[in-house]
Amino acid sequence: MRRFVVPLAVLATLAVAAGGASAAGMLTFMGTTSQSSAFKLTLAADGLRFRIAWKADCHDGQHPFQAETASQRPLPNTPGGFSSHETYDARATDGATVHYNITIAGAIHGRRATGSWEAVATGPYKDGGTYKCDTGRVTWKARRG
Repeated sequence: MRRFVVPLAVLATLAVAAGGASAAGMLTFMGTTSQSSAFKLTLAADGLRFRIAWKADCHDGQHPFQAETASQRPLPNTPGGFSSHETYDARATDGATVHYNITIAGAIHGRRATGSWEAVATGPYKDGGTYKCDTGRVTWKARRG
């Protein structure tokens, strides 16, 4: 059986303290992924942040690995789009370490935003051995609210 982390897997490497943007200056884009999961993108003067629910196939006959990831610091939004590749470790509820490798990329075009996402989670099974769960390439689309 796989070990699970708390449902909100936050990008620990993105947990740099950042000043909050005022609500008046923010644009929010809401949408879904090709996995039919929720996606949220928030654009402010200091950059953009995202929140995405996801599931990854572990190729072991068990239910998919499920998590939600949110950026904790603003990502730069350049005219050509944005991208980020992060790795981090998080503790499962039983204390085991789960390693995450996360990639997100996208672009904002007026009232719409599109992009792709991939997550890989690896960690130890409770009864020995290791698992590797991979979302594969997941696309997302969002519209400004």
